[in-house]
Order: sequence, then structure tokens, then C-alpha cells
Amino acid sequence: MIRAVSVSAFENEGSWGPACTVLGQLTGRWALERSIDGLGSMWGEASFEPASDDWVHYGEEGELRLENGQRFVATRRYRYRGLPAGFAVFFSEAPARLFHEVSLVRGSDGELRGAARHLCARDLYLTDYLFTPDGQFCVRHRVRGPRKDFTISTRYRRVQMQGSREAAQVGRPCRAGG
Repeated sequence: MIRAVSVSAFENEGSWGPACTVLGQLTGRWALERSIDGLGSMWGEASFEPASDDWVHYGEEGELRLENGQRFVATRRYRYRGLPAGFAVFFSEAPARLFHEVSLVRGSDGELRGAARHLCARDLYLTDYLFTPDGQFCVRHRVRGPRKDFTISTRYRRVQMQGSREAAQVGRPCRAGG
């Protein structure tokens, strides 16, 4: 069973703690900033919510702004399952279909990094995860193939309550994948 892990549990380490606890630490709300090289950008909010069936449900919603000026409301849903050294990401459909599995390793700078791949027809998604000691994380998808050629980079910052207003933590920019 996935349990929420207090972010403060690892504050003294300045890190995400062991890789097996990362999924539990994601529980809650996150501000997201996304760039889609040459196509547009997105700002919005994401949430990770544990469910009684051992899944962690991910949902996001925000405003997608295309380079040509068009704007849309964009949403996305996934389901996560914990693994001994990371997590697996599934498309939110029935039956669940695997997107990719991620094993996390700690770098000498205290960051946790992971990589995954997914073949969508003949287009390949190469994904990098970076969990930084300041509590942020980044996901970068490099998509290459006959129908797709772009990079999607997303930075997540935890949303915290401050009085009656909400604010996202501000930290250093992401460097997922190096």
C-alpha cells in the first residue's frame, strides 16, 4: 500500500530520501510549468492522490498556449504504482496500460534521477526524471519518430498553504537529463 510520506521527514537530509519513498512523497498538489519546444507552453496544477486500490492517481489541468496564440484548457490523467526503487506509470484507462517504469538512483549531488522509454507506434518517448534536494522535480520527454519530433519539459513545485492564499515554492530550474 502507498502511504503519504511527510515532506518534512527528509528535510534534514535535503533530499527525497530513499527511492522507494518518492511516490508517497508526491502526494498532494503541485504547480506545473511546461514547455513544448517549438509548439507552446502550459501552466497549471497537478495532484497525486492515493487510492484504496494501491494506485496513486495523477491528474493535471492548466492552460496550454500554442506558439500561434491559440489557448486551450488541457488535462491529463495517469495512474502510478510503487516499485522497490521507483515507480511505474500507467495510462488512466481500463484495463491499465503501462506507459513506463522508472528506477531512481541518487547522484553525488543528492538528486534522484531516473530514465524510462516508451514506444508509441513508431514514435519513441525517452523520459528523464529529476528530483532535486529543494523538493522540486522535473520530467522531460524527448519524442522522436516519423510523426513526432519535440521535447516536453515540465517542472513541478509543491503548492503550500500560506494563510488564506496558496503559493508554490520557488526554487532552482530543472536540469532533467543533464
